[in-house]
Amino acid sequence: MLDAYIKYVRYLAVFTIVGMIFYGGCTSTSNVTHEAAGIVIPSVSPSVSTLTSAETEEAEIVKNGKFSTVTVTFQNLNAIPVTLKYYKVEYQDGYNGEKIGSLSFGADLAQTIPGSTAGTSATAATTATTPTTATTGSTASASGNSITLSVVNQKVKNEMYRVLTDSTDNRILTAKITFYGIDYNANGLELNASVTIVP
Repeated sequence: MLDAYIKYVRYLAVFTIVGMIFYGGCTSTSNVTHEAAGIVIPSVSPSVSTLTSAETEEAEIVKNGKFSTVTVTFQNLNAIPVTLKYYKVEYQDGYNGEKIGSLSFGADLAQTIPGSTAGTSATAATTATTPTTATTGSTASASGNSITLSVVNQKVKNEMYRVLTDSTDNRILTAKITFYGIDYNANGLELNASVTIVP
């Protein structure tokens, strides 16, 4: 009798464990209907920011030199709009990867990128506003599915041309641009792009 009871308890335990695994697996699946991974950055143009003005002396470049702005283009592969709320730019030494925290800045952003329909990419944003000016003096402008921003300000030029009389002291920097936002279901979203800055 005791053997039959122990066998019954074992079967009951096995069925309970299997049931818990099955039930737990069913209930733990996500009920989110939209994944933020549907938005991608197909292009960053140019991928290398260089001097666009005519200065040749390092002191003049640091004082007045203009570097190319960067345009980041987004594509939303899903049918639900995504809103970008904030962006941050961080800098690293291009040679040794050392992070230069004093150059980092960020600003608010209000850019909605609509979802694609019938497999085609969207071409116009429902909202496009200029973000607030960052404390470092760099600004961004939003148009359609693209955001254009400057990654070279006065502080960045000072870091690239540290000793104005020694051209071997110049250094290449890498700007890492991170965009933060939310999708239609308020899921968090983070997108990354990078640009090389050549003195």
